[in-house]
Amino acid sequence: MRNKQQELEINKLLKENGVFFAFNNEQLKKGIKKIKHLINEGDKVRNCGAGMFCLVKNFDAMRDGMRRITSQQVERDKANNDTDKIILRELNNYEVQYSFDGLQDIGFQAAIKNYNFDKKQVLKVYDKFMQTAD
Repeated sequence: MRNKQQELEINKLLKENGVFFAFNNEQLKKGIKKIKHLINEGDKVRNCGAGMFCLVKNFDAMRDGMRRITSQQVERDKANNDTDKIILRELNNYEVQYSFDGLQDIGFQAAIKNYNFDKKQVLKVYDKFMQTAD
């Protein structure tokens, strides 16, 4: 779960590394123009997926920064919330009671991946959650 502090850190990281989002050629051109001050002769722009672009030379720094920020947020979340509460929050957030995939929902799996929860613990909370879900 992201908070305001994490959003600010991510925005700063993306700006420093010349990351922009584009979903058509016009947006791509505008994005490249916007980061022109960061581009040196011979630099290339990389498509990172999901509409995200960055300079090839900055990709590793951007990826590593995102991992660091995510790891810090997970540690803050674990310090402030117990495990069952975190699992329950994510079950609700991804509405797994309505999902055909249930616990296998890709969004839910991605959300809890960095927490390294024990599968038995997740199942315990899920079973209790499903008993009360309407």
